[in-house]
Amino acid sequence: MTNATNAPDLPAIWHDPYSRGWSVIPLERRGKKPRCRWEQYQSQRAPLETIARWAVDDGNVGIVTGAVSGIVVLDLDSDDAIAEARRRGLPSSTILLKTARGEHWYFRHPGGTIRNGTKIFPSADVRGDGGYVVAAGSIHETGVC
Repeated sequence: MTNATNAPDLPAIWHDPYSRGWSVIPLERRGKKPRCRWEQYQSQRAPLETIARWAVDDGNVGIVTGAVSGIVVLDLDSDDAIAEARRRGLPSSTILLKTARGEHWYFRHPGGTIRNGTKIFPSADVRGDGGYVVAAGSIHETGVC
């Protein structure tokens, strides 16, 4: 049986988000589609034993956003979207991760329900309750990490 003290045995792509308290799910190899029914992980994190089984496969990692992980992610898919977010005064002094096409800006979930939103401005989406993002270190379909 795996326990929290064995969590460092997980590959970093799984361990890093798990150790932050985020709910993680398995995604297809070089893709964004979940490899499991993930609805339950919107309200509870998977047990470490389950994550260890998922980590054996060569797939990407998803981070479930919303209250379960305590995060909301602004998904900016272009340089123009990043510039627009800055122009609007959105704070970038947060966890900021490069993606294949832009950046993910991670914010603390403020409580209540935060809906997912697409195209809040060009090339910008919000992932909140009931959403997920692809974790850093995952391989994009183009082969970019």
